[in-house]
Amino acid sequence: MSRSVLIMSITALLLAVRIAPATTGHVTVRVYNLDDRKSDKVGKPAGSGVVVKVDGSFAGLTDSKGVLELDLPPGQHRVEAVVPSKSMGWADVTLSDGESMPLELILDDGKDVVEPTTLEATEIPNGVLPYSFPTLSMRFVKEGEAIRLKTLEAVDLVDATGAPFVRMGSLFRVTEKGVIKATKPNKIRNHVLNGLAAGASGIRVVGVDAEGFTHENTIAYRLGILDLEVALKVPPSLPSLNLAGLPLTIEVLGTNTIYQVVTDQAGVLTLKEFPMGVLAFRGVTQAGGVFYYASGIADDIWGSIAVTLTMRSVTDIKAGVRAISVEHIAGPEQTLPIPRPASRQPSVPGRNGALLPSGDGEDTVTVASGPEGAMIEEMLDIPLKKGTKTITLKYEVCTDEYPEYVLPQSEFNDAWAVEVYANSTGATLFSKSMNVNSQLWSAPTWQGDGCTGDVTTTLNVEALAKSADTSLTMLVRSMNVSDELLPTYVMAGLSHVDIDIDFVSISDNRSHISVPRSGQHNTYQVTMDIKATKPKDAKFTKIKMTLLGEGGDLQVLIDQTGVGGSVVDRGNDILRVIVTMSQRASAVNTDPPPAGALRYKFRIDVKRKSDESYDEEEFGGYTGLWGMPQTVARYGVRDAGGDDWAKRETYRWLQNNTGLITRVDDISGEHGRNIGHQTHDRGVDIDMFHYYTLPGGAVSGGANYDLLRQALIDAIGGNQGQAQQVSAWITTSRTSLASLVANNNVGYVYYAIGSADGILPDGWARDLLTRGRVTPTVGDEYNTGLGNWNRQTITYNAVHNSHIHIHLNY
Repeated sequence: MSRSVLIMSITALLLAVRIAPATTGHVTVRVYNLDDRKSDKVGKPAGSGVVVKVDGSFAGLTDSKGVLELDLPPGQHRVEAVVPSKSMGWADVTLSDGESMPLELILDDGKDVVEPTTLEATEIPNGVLPYSFPTLSMRFVKEGEAIRLKTLEAVDLVDATGAPFVRMGSLFRVTEKGVIKATKPNKIRNHVLNGLAAGASGIRVVGVDAEGFTHENTIAYRLGILDLEVALKVPPSLPSLNLAGLPLTIEVLGTNTIYQVVTDQAGVLTLKEFPMGVLAFRGVTQAGGVFYYASGIADDIWGSIAVTLTMRSVTDIKAGVRAISVEHIAGPEQTLPIPRPASRQPSVPGRNGALLPSGDGEDTVTVASGPEGAMIEEMLDIPLKKGTKTITLKYEVCTDEYPEYVLPQSEFNDAWAVEVYANSTGATLFSKSMNVNSQLWSAPTWQGDGCTGDVTTTLNVEALAKSADTSLTMLVRSMNVSDELLPTYVMAGLSHVDIDIDFVSISDNRSHISVPRSGQHNTYQVTMDIKATKPKDAKFTKIKMTLLGEGGDLQVLIDQTGVGGSVVDRGNDILRVIVTMSQRASAVNTDPPPAGALRYKFRIDVKRKSDESYDEEEFGGYTGLWGMPQTVARYGVRDAGGDDWAKRETYRWLQNNTGLITRVDDISGEHGRNIGHQTHDRGVDIDMFHYYTLPGGAVSGGANYDLLRQALIDAIGGNQGQAQQVSAWITTSRTSLASLVANNNVGYVYYAIGSADGILPDGWARDLLTRGRVTPTVGDEYNTGLGNWNRQTITYNAVHNSHIHIHLNY
């Protein structure tokens, strides 16, 4: 037994002794290999040494029969069986006091068997990689302990979708302590700089530890390369305002990068190696009972800037005092080749205001972005009568950047803001700043028409209007980023309606929804929380929800009187609604998929005494997932809820490229849920069987890999029959993989690297494919005579020894 496994065993024993309850249940775990030739997929017993985990923690190793006896506390547990980097199986069990139960687990070798660890880099603080970094060191960490890597399989510079921009594995090494350390930081720096134009924003690392466990993760970063100078300016309403030592928040919108800084005695600060992005500035101070704000949006995407922020009270805002001015200055980036893209030619013209959101008779203000980098600001004064307790703010945002430039997360990342202040003191009642790219995943998210729909929030003004009439000031801002084309519009105002519907959240922050074939239900349900604001004495009389595609209605999912069933009243005007096929079976014809994007239309009716009213809203931005074409051959173990959920474009690709496909295992889990993969959450990743099946290899993808490994060992020993099998695998794989990666819609491919085993070194399968030869740990080089071959879009790693992974550019 290895040292680390021994430590895990002792830890598990000590924990069991310390926390073991007075009563337990018992589980007999039996682990089997996969046999895809059998209908139940159960192969031979897995034998000894399979790692068994309970609720993510090491529980023991199986014996020679593939069995492990477990005593567990009563309750729900997840039991996993894992062969490092190769195969895994799991099941959720519920155990009663004193209960004994058998549990059979099949080792599925079609999963990405990756340990759940994080990747850290001390040189990337706050998500920013300084351009002058002298070195770059990364490490995998689990529960505060560093993982000692043995083998480094890949270090890739990747974009926001995970697509590799450049391979950098040769520029790093693994130290004796398992740290991934840069050996050529200057070359890495050049790659990072060149990656700016390609949208590179992360470093993905794949490595294997001494026990054979694979670790894979990505560190997101922004390159710190600019100078940022910030100066505060006194307000006209109070020229004596003290600007020294004022705290400022500078947020790079759409990221987790936030700077908390303080001005010097002159109200000035300078930041070096600052990242490119769209910046939101926020600062506040108080003098004489009045609030003064530093607030504004700027972008430094194309160079260093000096920002002047005028501290403003509500009086200054009403007087039209400008909040921010921006000047481009000479910075260190001017000596570097940072490319600015050519002028764009949008494929769809802007709406030119024709489809702007319209008000419902209340006071509203609308603003549209204009010249590049100019913050367009409009103000609205809102009177409040004495005794007013609450007021509802309603706003909607629309952008012409969606979908053409938002979906690829382009540099045309317009920004907007809505703010509400109390006129009596200047106190902030509401503040929201965002950029359009981040609204793919952060509320308010984009619907299919490039708008958010109405967003409402209730503001408590009881204290402000308790003794006298007063007023609020609302500011609405919008700014074009990177050019002056395709504006972003914001409309905001007051809502005076008896019922108003607003999106709050969707369970697990889902962005993908699986629509089953006609007559079927969803296995896992997705819920949406909506806020249905109404007077306290009003009652819900009708709730209707319809699933929509681009072409209109797909199916009415809910049509009922009041709450109940699929609609739960959670209090405080929040309704939780099941938005998937739960009570009603699907009536949607999904072959072929009828839509790419999905929306939900809600209509809620209320009655207050004899008055009846309703509101109707649509919430969207969800990607539909559909069962793949039924003509595609399958293999592997099926997951609960299904594992072939595909984006509409993936469905079509599978239909049109049957010659590139062998047999498919997984695409995505239902609604993009995790089914044992690092990716596979968007319906665009396909796992399929090897292109060449060795005699007996149809048992499973892992078995085919094992047969290839043995064939190579035998071929090295002089077996000519096995040498022919090795050469057949190389030539068939090369030909088929070349056709696959030549397809314009294929982004990248993962395949077998070949893990160290006996006389075979790490990387033997990759070396066979790319060099036609391999050097064993003992003896002379084995050369097939097939020569060199390479495709840059193929990455080799251990978790794909058993299958081919295809990522489509959709």
